[in-house]
Amino acid sequence: MLNLLTSQQTRDVDAHAISSKLISSLDLMEAASVAFLKEFENEVSDKKIPTSIYCGTGNNGGDGLAVARLLIGNGYKNINVKIGRFSDKSTQDFDTNLERLKLTGIRITELSDIVLPPEETSEVIIDALLGSGLNKAVEGKLKELIDHINSLHKKVISIDVPSGFPSEGNISADATVIKATLVISFQRPKINFFFPESGNVFEKFKFTPIGLNEDYIQSLESSWKLVAEDDIKLLLKPRKTFSHKGTYGHALIIAGNNETMGAALLCADACLHSGAGLTTACVPKSGFYALNTRSPEIMTMARNNFI
Repeated sequence: MLNLLTSQQTRDVDAHAISSKLISSLDLMEAASVAFLKEFENEVSDKKIPTSIYCGTGNNGGDGLAVARLLIGNGYKNINVKIGRFSDKSTQDFDTNLERLKLTGIRITELSDIVLPPEETSEVIIDALLGSGLNKAVEGKLKELIDHINSLHKKVISIDVPSGFPSEGNISADATVIKATLVISFQRPKINFFFPESGNVFEKFKFTPIGLNEDYIQSLESSWKLVAEDDIKLLLKPRKTFSHKGTYGHALIIAGNNETMGAALLCADACLHSGAGLTTACVPKSGFYALNTRSPEIMTMARNNFI
């Protein structure tokens, strides 16, 4: 089972990699962007499709700038970058990736002096406005920009997390959040991806490794686990070469009522298919016909003969 991480733990994992001199923060951003590119190429194979990348000025925006440079380097022809610079603050890695991107000659539009961007002609939007470190509601011009992007009804692919979406904690129904077609998350999916409220925010998500230390991640205390198919397979006990139904035990199910036999039928089927050699359902006689018709392998016992 994989540990799922809180936002703080995610930052701790990044810091551990950097402090251990395994990778610099800039190289970690590059690794994340390369991983995103691979998933993006699987999703958008047409390299002529017009694509706009909306970047904030934090590290998520830095990811977006690095992705733009990598897309150009991998033959994507119609890439536009739009930076939502709504404050004087920016991270060092953002600034470095901005200078790297300028060397490509790509047109970069700053959105600091306008409420809304000009008409959007791109068919695909990459969302890199805000990352998983968000700890307050989106407001001001950034809120207007997110609302505008949502109104376009384009194919939107978010980097790591949809902008405005909390990776853990309460998910407000009226929060300003990018509505994404796909989220490509790094190393681990976010905890809130698994709650029903996320269904109103994105259609699907993927997560991709970026080279962080798995042993360290798995050593952390986490109340949240991601169970994979391989984890379930470990619970399955191998069958003997020579055996019969009596070898694997006899299960008794006491369930059902005269007019509510559905749960009894489902439970009996589940027991039969999860490994019990013999299964007996203790149900009202009125349920015998349904049980024998649906699952003739299951034996029956009349409820009035038992209780």
